[in-house]
Amino acid sequence: MKSKRHIVFIALAAAIFSFLLLWLCNYVWDSKYTFGAGDDSIIAASLGRRLFSSKEKAQGDYLAINTSYDRELVPVKDGFGIPIGRVDIADREKLVTLLDSLNSYRNYKYIVCDILFDSSFQSDSDSSIFSLIASMPNIVIPKEAEGLPDSLEEKAATSGYKVFHHGDPFLKYQFLSDRGESIPLKMWHDLTDNTIDVHWWGYSSGGRVCNNTAVLDFKNGVSDITVDAGPYNMVEKEIYHLGADIVDAGCPKKLFQDKIILIGDFFERDMHDTATGQVPGIMILYKAYMALEDGLNKVPWYCYLILFVILFIYTLILIAGEGWRVKNGFFAFLLDSCSFTLPLEIFNFITMSLGGFSVNAVLIGSLFGVALSIKKYLTHEK
Repeated sequence: MKSKRHIVFIALAAAIFSFLLLWLCNYVWDSKYTFGAGDDSIIAASLGRRLFSSKEKAQGDYLAINTSYDRELVPVKDGFGIPIGRVDIADREKLVTLLDSLNSYRNYKYIVCDILFDSSFQSDSDSSIFSLIASMPNIVIPKEAEGLPDSLEEKAATSGYKVFHHGDPFLKYQFLSDRGESIPLKMWHDLTDNTIDVHWWGYSSGGRVCNNTAVLDFKNGVSDITVDAGPYNMVEKEIYHLGADIVDAGCPKKLFQDKIILIGDFFERDMHDTATGQVPGIMILYKAYMALEDGLNKVPWYCYLILFVILFIYTLILIAGEGWRVKNGFFAFLLDSCSFTLPLEIFNFITMSLGGFSVNAVLIGSLFGVALSIKKYLTHEK
């Protein structure tokens, strides 16, 4: 018969260990890559979210401007500054016309200009573009470009496309990285004054625990983000072309009213594989912003509570040993027939379907399995 002090000690040790594992679950989820079968479970659970979701997520009011077919040839130089040929880039002159009009109207909500202004590919219009961007409010450009002027430092952020380490289609997006804040996070901060705060234990937003990552929701409006979007009527276009639809039409002022302006390549050079097909990089950025707007990176408290209970029970099984499992037949049957991983996979599927928080069930379940095997070896349990 175990003493009450011994039982309290076991319960306290199990609680502490469970909290550490809960932190590990968050840490793994917020990391750039997933591990084990985490990629597959995210994809399966996110697709399951479509079955459980009863309402459409907000899509926001944006204006998509495509630069795929408006190109210009500019000289390219090697590392020694010697011209080695010419390369086609987004037409900077037309971009100047667009930005100049937007700067004079000031009726837009925000501008995401997903174009790399790399110093290796310079045009005669670059200085005008840089001057316009530096003077405009609520505009962001990619930080990945080499040689950006210092005047654009406050207007730049990282694209931060997350890709799986073994090349599978991605769904998870990381908002903060070692390169700084991402475009969606800067956009969210500029528009709402909200942000993600970093702590030694994790992340928070608005005083609430959150994650630094979110699974992007591509289920709505698929036709406006995929390569097979098809032809459009001029009355209600989903994607406008920079030259033919915007510049040649005189940059109609009413078109931009209270819109989030998305400027980028929607069809040709900036396509990324996701679980729902190829998606333009500019739409990935917008969907990541909408994930912040919809709070998809905020974990409901009951998810943490349920996960803690699961981890606490598992830890008790690990600490108390085989005798405890025999007395508790349900858990003995569960572990003997399903292992540690399956209940976590079920939990993962439910939380991903209803919310957006994912547990790497294979990784956490394997840790318990290895720990139990080591304990059996050291204590000579059968």
